[in-house]
Amino acid sequence: MPKAGAQTRTGADLKVTAKDVRDRYDTYANIYDKLFGMVLEPGRKALAASLRQQPVSNILEIGVGTGLLLPQYPPQVPVTGVDLSPGMLRKAREKVDPQRPAPVTLLVADGERLPFADGAFDCVTLPYTYSVTPDPRAFMREVRRVCKPGGLIVILNHFSNAGPVWNVLEALAKPFVRKLGFDSAFSYAEHVEQVDWQIESVRKVNAFNLSRLVLIRNAPRS
Repeated sequence: MPKAGAQTRTGADLKVTAKDVRDRYDTYANIYDKLFGMVLEPGRKALAASLRQQPVSNILEIGVGTGLLLPQYPPQVPVTGVDLSPGMLRKAREKVDPQRPAPVTLLVADGERLPFADGAFDCVTLPYTYSVTPDPRAFMREVRRVCKPGGLIVILNHFSNAGPVWNVLEALAKPFVRKLGFDSAFSYAEHVEQVDWQIESVRKVNAFNLSRLVLIRNAPRS
């Protein structure tokens, strides 16, 4: 029994909200590149390299953040980037090359409620975004809605059970998910393997195999 007057944490207390994400990443905006730029860059490079082998005519990046991927996309392909955080988007705009042949459009938008028509994009990229969204199922419904049937969905994310050290770190981080702005314990089986779509390839990226790069065809399993 808790002591009188003590506060207990409930599931609601621990659940990340859209406001948590926006506020936390507004705070991160000025230091994000230093904290997560170099350490997560191998995954971004692998994502960009994978797209150079795909015939896509436009790209939507959800969770564009400070725009670290923007210079790496194929320059002839139009890119739309959305993020909940205005602070992160301000940094992203600084990375847009005005000489780029195809346009880059940056918008404040919620990945769970995207302002785009059904099937508007050939390719949707999710760099370090899937475990940040408050409702992953609602988020992925929107991703699949705006990605054309048979289009490409590219997930770059940390998933649980990357190793014993990471398992301990995930457990330690769990009570602080609202302050961190993301869920450190995120199941690959639940959020990738058990979804009714076609997984084309999976590879581990970043130091200590911290993340996975997953290429998915937006179609039901055959």
